[in-house]
Amino acid sequence: MIAVENERLELVRRLLACTLPLQATLSALAAMGWDYDGLPVVMTEDHIAAVLRRFLAGGLSPADVETWANGVEGRDDIATASASEHRMTAIIHELANPALHQPLAPARAGALLAELAAG
Repeated sequence: MIAVENERLELVRRLLACTLPLQATLSALAAMGWDYDGLPVVMTEDHIAAVLRRFLAGGLSPADVETWANGVEGRDDIATASASEHRMTAIIHELANPALHQPLAPARAGALLAELAAG
């Protein structure tokens, strides 16, 4: 049981770091089920900022960022830093749902980075 939990948490860390290929990590996590009762991995503003910087540098496409955000959003095995929870949740929701907000473009990524830095 501990080995499975450790494997899951390592996969979650890979997901937060947006380690490519992202789909392989998401598939492995999906095979473990959605519900989780253990100690979660904490997502920080740095995780989101790193993904946005990689997008701005050309290392990730808008679709990669959307896939990442969808994979992160609402997971039981990921917690957010409490002081920034609302801001981080809103940014993840925006990145995961570009059709509801706006497609990710360099200008918006820069604005989100500035919002994270101001927090």
